[in-house]
Amino acid sequence: MRRFVKRFVSFVFYWTGITPLLLRFWRKDRLLFLLYHRVREPEHAFEAAVSPATFERQMRFLKKHFEVVSVREALVRKQKREVSAKPLAGITFDDGYRDNYSAAYPILKKYSLPATFFLTAGSIGNGEPMWTSRLEAIFKNADVKKLTLETLSPARSFALGDSRERMKVCHEVKAEMKKVSDSVRQEILEELLEKTGLDPKARPSESEMLSWEEVALLAEDPLVEIGSHSVSHRMLSRLSAEEVRWELEESRKKIEAELGRPVLFLSYPGNSYNRSVRDLARMTGYKAAFAVGRTLSSLAEDLHELKRVHVEEEPFPVFLAEITMVLPFFRNLFRTPEKKK
Repeated sequence: MRRFVKRFVSFVFYWTGITPLLLRFWRKDRLLFLLYHRVREPEHAFEAAVSPATFERQMRFLKKHFEVVSVREALVRKQKREVSAKPLAGITFDDGYRDNYSAAYPILKKYSLPATFFLTAGSIGNGEPMWTSRLEAIFKNADVKKLTLETLSPARSFALGDSRERMKVCHEVKAEMKKVSDSVRQEILEELLEKTGLDPKARPSESEMLSWEEVALLAEDPLVEIGSHSVSHRMLSRLSAEEVRWELEESRKKIEAELGRPVLFLSYPGNSYNRSVRDLARMTGYKAAFAVGRTLSSLAEDLHELKRVHVEEEPFPVFLAEITMVLPFFRNLFRTPEKKK
C-alpha cells in the first residue's frame, strides 16, 4: 500500500473515531504481538527503525489500553484459553541492536512493560555487522552513479542518485538477496564491494549490535526475556535441514552459555520459514516461534507460527490503524487474486 493511501486511510479512520472505537470491540481471544528492530531516529525512509519519541508514545498507549504480557505469560494464556478484561499485547525486538538497550529499554522500564529480545547470536559482542547492515553501508558510502549487478538473477542495472534514491535501490536489492542462498548472497556483496571500490575489511568504529555484557544487564530484569534469532540471520527456508538445525541449536547454546539460563523462544530471520523449519524449531526444543504477518495471533494458533505486526516510523494514526487491523483489511481487499494465493 502506497504511503499516501496508507496515511489517508489511517487519518480518516482516526479522526472519525473509528479506530479508537475498534478497541472497544477487540476480540479477547486475540493477541497483538508487536515487532520492532531499531529504536533511533531513522536515517532513511526504508530503515526498520522508530524514533525514541514515537516508541514512547506507543508504549504509553499500550500501557493504558492493553494488558502487556511476556511471551511466557502469553503462552500460559493461550494454553488455558484465558481472556482478560483488556486486549492482550506482547512486545518483541529482532536482531539485537545496541539501541534496544540504550534507547528502548529505559522506556520499557519507565512503563513497567515486559519485552522479548531475539538475538542474532553470531553478531553479538564481536563488532561484526549483519549482512543487511553491510549492504546499507555500501549504498550509503558508494561514490558511483550507476551500478550493474551481474550476480542478481536476472542481472540488473540501477541509477544511484541522492541518498533517498540510493536507499530505495538498497531496499530492492535487499529484497532480492533474501531470496537466494547464503553463498549467492555473499557473491552479491563481493560484487558490490568490487564495483563500488569500498574496503571489504572496513568496520564501524563502534558496533551497532549489543555486547554480551549489555545482554546480561537486560536479562537481569524480570521484565525481559531473551530469545534466539539464529546464528547468522540466514534465510532458514532456503537452507538444508542440517543447516537449519545448526542455526537453531548453536544460537541457543551460545546464548545459554553466556546467560546461564534456558532459551525457549525463537524468531524466524527475515520471516523465512516453512513447514520443515517450523517442525525443526519444535523438535530442537523451542516452546514457541515467531513470524511476521500483519495480523493478530489467536489463542488456538500453532505456537511455532505466531504472527507479529511490524512497527515502522509512522504517525500515530497509522500505528493505530495497523494494530486494529484496519490497514491489513484494506491491503487484503485490494490485493490481486494472484497475490492472495
